[in-house]
Amino acid sequence: MEVVLLSIGYPPYFYFGGAETYMKLLSKELARKGINVTAIAGWPRKEINIEKCGSMLKVIRLPVIDWPIRTVWYQLLNKNAIIKIIKKADIVHSNNLVVSLINKKIMGFKPLITTMHGSPDALSTYFHSLKELGLSIGDLSYFIEYPLIKNLYFKDLLHSDALIFVSNHGYYEAIKYLGDKSSLITSKSTVIYPWINIKEISVEEPKWHSARDLEVAYVGRLFWSKGVTYAIRAFGIIVNEMGKKAAKLHVIGDGPLRTWILRYSKKNGLTKNINIYGQVSRELVLQTLIKTNVVALPSLYEGCPYVLLESNALGIPVVTFDFKWSREFIKNSLNGFRSPPFDVYKLAESMLKATTLSSSSVKEEAKRYDVRFAINKIIETYQKLM
Repeated sequence: MEVVLLSIGYPPYFYFGGAETYMKLLSKELARKGINVTAIAGWPRKEINIEKCGSMLKVIRLPVIDWPIRTVWYQLLNKNAIIKIIKKADIVHSNNLVVSLINKKIMGFKPLITTMHGSPDALSTYFHSLKELGLSIGDLSYFIEYPLIKNLYFKDLLHSDALIFVSNHGYYEAIKYLGDKSSLITSKSTVIYPWINIKEISVEEPKWHSARDLEVAYVGRLFWSKGVTYAIRAFGIIVNEMGKKAAKLHVIGDGPLRTWILRYSKKNGLTKNINIYGQVSRELVLQTLIKTNVVALPSLYEGCPYVLLESNALGIPVVTFDFKWSREFIKNSLNGFRSPPFDVYKLAESMLKATTLSSSSVKEEAKRYDVRFAINKIIETYQKLM
């Protein structure tokens, strides 16, 4: 079987979050199962690069203009190159919104699977950000993208031969958006959660310093909709109002709100308490998480966040806002807490309360994301289409 995976991001280039991690882990697991995989992704150079990653996997890098809307520039620049590569494929698996502008007839009627990591609901959260002081120029760019992204989303739903949703809420959002046309996707849709290798991640136990120490992690892009401003403000309450003067917050990620974080930290006496790492490798993310005892993820929208799965696999509870997406993945008092949306004081209380949860019960919740279940379901989907 020859499988071509399509994405804009493939670490370390154009790596923004879970969708790119999904792409890389999927390619490696398929190759490990003896399937020939060609992963097509972008990089910030003009030439095409081919990287061999063992006997069953190769990564082909195509040029990307690093400016909104990247998915459009990527397809327009590389349409002919992508079509040429996929001619030899048995299956084409898109990592959503990267084939919408490539006519399926030109693709040679190859079976097309698309993994949907979310819906336009993710971008619609930015309208709420008009009320927030944390809104940045980077956030504003998403207002420009919204109408086109919504259009591409519809195309991906309708033109794909099979759809994989990374969450149940993502599937029901698609049904809602399609309305009268929703019957066109029900028979070709399945929900398969992103996966983690429990054995690899759980090798080391969390290295909590002591019951008195509080080590918090935030992992994600430094954009308003990811909730970083809420995480920072809640942490400030923990330090300045709840008496945890020695608490530490590890901020992993990059984006336009980095300057805001630095200013807020200085103004509120948190400079020594907050460490900003920028965008780092997944390996370093895991190494940092091992040192923490709670993860703050007050994002307004997620498909299925890898940081939540991996944190739980390490026995680390996660605190979120109480939204539709988080109700699917967080069970209060088991693997974390869901806090009232936008209430930073309640968020701070939930972060402290989460440190009392049992590490073993948190790990137990992560077992349903084991790679063995997910990858077999994906291969079954390939075989049905062939």
